[in-house]
Amino acid sequence: SERRGIVSAMKGKKVLLVGLGILGGGIATARFLLKQGARLTITDKRETAILQPSIDKLPKDISYTIGKHIQKDFRDADIVVANPAVPRFGEWITYAENIGKTIYNDLTLFLLFFAHKKKEYIAITGTRGKTTSSLWISTFIPGSVLGGNIPEKALLRILSKRGNPFVLETSSFQLEYMVKGLQAPKVAFITNLYQDHLNRHSTMEEYVRVKAQIFLNQTEKDYLVLNADNPWTKTFLSHKPQSRVYYISNKPFQKKQSGLYVKNGHIYFEEKGFAKKIGRSPYETEFENSNLLGALLVSFLYIRSKQEQVDVKKTDRMIWKELLSSVSSLPQAHMRREVILKHNKLEVVNDSAGTSPEATIALLDSYKHVPKKELFLITGGTDKQLDFTQWARVISRSLLYSHVYFVSGSATEKMKKALQEKKTYMWQEYETLERVVKEIASLPGKKTILFSPSSASFEKYKNEFDRGNLFVRLVRKLFQ
Repeated sequence: SERRGIVSAMKGKKVLLVGLGILGGGIATARFLLKQGARLTITDKRETAILQPSIDKLPKDISYTIGKHIQKDFRDADIVVANPAVPRFGEWITYAENIGKTIYNDLTLFLLFFAHKKKEYIAITGTRGKTTSSLWISTFIPGSVLGGNIPEKALLRILSKRGNPFVLETSSFQLEYMVKGLQAPKVAFITNLYQDHLNRHSTMEEYVRVKAQIFLNQTEKDYLVLNADNPWTKTFLSHKPQSRVYYISNKPFQKKQSGLYVKNGHIYFEEKGFAKKIGRSPYETEFENSNLLGALLVSFLYIRSKQEQVDVKKTDRMIWKELLSSVSSLPQAHMRREVILKHNKLEVVNDSAGTSPEATIALLDSYKHVPKKELFLITGGTDKQLDFTQWARVISRSLLYSHVYFVSGSATEKMKKALQEKKTYMWQEYETLERVVKEIASLPGKKTILFSPSSASFEKYKNEFDRGNLFVRLVRKLFQ
């Protein structure tokens, strides 16, 4: 009842927003809380000079504690709202919980208000592919609304949008705050799981537990889609999902499973022990096929579940035919393997959102047809406590060492060490991305340039999108 009541009882309450930030998410949350009539205080450990651009975009009737957190703010608050960058089990949120405060983040706030709209949502999470999968699902389902962990489509910004269902990309930082009793996704999809964010979640087991929160509130009326090829899928199943489980795979199912798989380039749908060929995949790599299979299966399950509510019912065959007819026109996700320039002698790919080793491994797999003498990689950045052993193996067999260009950073040091164990190497390392792009631009001959950092961006940039936008500007300046 307390959670239901917050929708009507936010007005006049003292709300503490922990973390304003500089990327816009904190601003969106602050504006939302003010719109609900909250008496808002914002606290952030960063200095005023850093936060001033964000502060300037907000109304004046907000109290601030800048440069530190103080216990009084937490004690005085009726409600505490955490920015996604604030760890759920960090010192201050733990303190708020211990003194009995009600705690939310953007996802849980969204779901509380969303429940009153009488609409449904689809949720997507995972280490790689969640943005592309979310984009493609929203393309496959007419009338849907895309948003979530997407800067320009943040949860509290899209709440007032018309449409159904909402297709939400959800991060582990958001899912950390999920609690029982909130509205469940009609379909949940976990794309895969690899090492990531261990600087926040500490262990892979904790990372899995947090991701598994996506199906915490699902029942047998809902669907969960998992990747049968990913070794962590068994661990997700150990969390005992109550929903109906379907799978995707790059090979035929070994057990009596339901879902989509690829065999010899053909896509098969298997259910109740029967497999039917439904079409061909235009992709050759496992990563691209997984994205496609997941988006197709999630869309199919959702559309089929709605058939009893429509006047003109479609057969499974009709649904698959409509979905597959859209595959050739699927959009490219921004800064995910995005081709930003292409002509006879040059192709440039912006994969700035590739913030883990697996992202770069998957990208290189897509370009294995390119001769080594023409393939260049720009990589490096901020460490997230990840392992680059497999990354180094792939780099060693996929590229000429002289065609690997590093931007300096804490992750870069680990990358170099991992590569050094494979072969003695004279590093090409630069302090700035501009220096790297200038150097490659000066080289003659045909080139395919992949910008895939394999790591975070925080030592030099606001985020991966800030980094990617700089790369686009440099490419336009130096290559066009």
